[in-house]
Amino acid sequence: MDSRITRIIKELDVTIVYRYDIDKPGYYIPVLNTIILYSGLNELEEACVLLHELGHAAEHQKNYILYNQTAALHSKMETEAEHFMVKKVLDFYLEDPTLQPENFNAIRFLENNDLSLEHEFYVKEVLASYITHTKFA
Repeated sequence: MDSRITRIIKELDVTIVYRYDIDKPGYYIPVLNTIILYSGLNELEEACVLLHELGHAAEHQKNYILYNQTAALHSKMETEAEHFMVKKVLDFYLEDPTLQPENFNAIRFLENNDLSLEHEFYVKEVLASYITHTKFA
């Protein structure tokens, strides 16, 4: 497992349990602060699912009651967890010292990381913020 992900797990004090007998790639159980991961995921899938569930741990542990209150709240929380995951994957990518942000291609990034193309706008938004902050830092 990537040491950067391990660091997030430790910071959030989350327990990770691997199981074959679950019907989704992963679950976050807030009252236990535990993530259940499907044992059959490849390395890239595991990293993305784990980061998504860590997004729930980081953003929703204290207000998990709201998750099933309405479809809108459920959707909002899922989007926040997806954004957490995409931002972390992008942050890891941007750590490469040879990267030239002006040559970055959002679609290629998403495809190379097996992420949905629906994240294109968010990736471009995060990258624009990154360029703005590093250009004047």
